[in-house]
Amino acid sequence: MPGNDFSATGNDFSAHALCRGERFVTVKTKPNMAANNRMKAARVLKGITQLQLAEQVGTREIEISRIETGRVTPDVAMKQRIALVLGKPTFELFDC
Repeated sequence: MPGNDFSATGNDFSAHALCRGERFVTVKTKPNMAANNRMKAARVLKGITQLQLAEQVGTREIEISRIETGRVTPDVAMKQRIALVLGKPTFELFDC
């Protein structure tokens, strides 16, 4: 059914529908939104939870989760606080 097809594009997503009436959405993340595995690994090696890290750096647990999954890029001050708590240089934990 060609009349049912649609596509919408934006800066960070695109959506498509199948012509058989089945619909699905494909979400493409921005290329710079990579998971921060180095930060997570350092946190786990230190033996602290996301909540404990959040409390020590003065933010909420959800923000730590968002940083680790790449949904949020922390500002320079937050990067420095996280690095200090984890006992690592900032450049070892973050790309920039």
